[in-house]
Amino acid sequence: YLHQGMQDLFAITLSTEAGLRTSDVSAVLNAWRRAGSENVGPEEQKDIAASLMAGQYITGEIVGTPKTFVIRAVLQGTASGERTQATAEGNADDVSRMVDVLTAQLISRRAGEAEELLPALQETPLPALRSYLDGRAAYRRADFDASRDAFRRALEQDSTFAPAAFGLAVASSWSGATAADLNARRARAWRLRDRLPPADRLYMEAEFGNRSPGITPAAEQLAAAERLVNLARDRPEAWYILGDLNFHYGAMLERPNAMNLALAAFNRSLALDSSFFPSADHLQTIYYALGDTAGVRRATAFLVARDSSSERVEA
Repeated sequence: YLHQGMQDLFAITLSTEAGLRTSDVSAVLNAWRRAGSENVGPEEQKDIAASLMAGQYITGEIVGTPKTFVIRAVLQGTASGERTQATAEGNADDVSRMVDVLTAQLISRRAGEAEELLPALQETPLPALRSYLDGRAAYRRADFDASRDAFRRALEQDSTFAPAAFGLAVASSWSGATAADLNARRARAWRLRDRLPPADRLYMEAEFGNRSPGITPAAEQLAAAERLVNLARDRPEAWYILGDLNFHYGAMLERPNAMNLALAAFNRSLALDSSFFPSADHLQTIYYALGDTAGVRRATAFLVARDSSSERVEA
């Protein structure tokens, strides 16, 4: 009975809760039937999605017994072929929650969120999750005002959503918040830190210190950043904060080659995510300090491509 019912459930969840635009289910089913129903293969699935002008499409399967079953879903890009997978387990009385869990997994993984965050994200109301992911995307592209506003919306929908509280505090530091607002947002994130996975708690210690609202010695923040990159080597934010702390405090802490350490960390961050603006933002200054004119030109070209009117684009 869920064979076609899943399409209705996903359409409702994606359009009303996740805020996405979905194709009409009847149109999807008609296209599916015309293609041969049960014998539709991967290429035909992609063709159906393309015929409906859908940029992405979901396929899946349900296995198990009527009492307990597993739903597997795959979100695929119609043109790119990029695949994102999700799995949920439950029973017939739990189908609505399972669809919410699958949707949260799919949109979070597609947005590049760290796997250790998924348990928290998939328990978050989908409207709050969508706002949070909008905030993350805006932060990566250096639209810090939009990022701040999106994180704020997520917290309005779920006041205990710790990743959004942390995101709001970080984005606010880039968006010209007053000292009072910034301190209040950091304090709120700090109160919710136990709801974060270990890597994000370390990131918070590296970013804010571990003595909130007091002042943490820079050496302790740098030590937290070093532990963070050992724990989450595949996260661009981890390498960014390590680079940032070396950039600002490395010389003061008498670290040999602090500027080169910062440069290596920022470049590692960009190797993991070439669009991660916070890391690229520092490169221009570092290359200038090192006398690397070719590096200055590359960094400036990146900044101009992102936003030619930015105050960070120097002559």
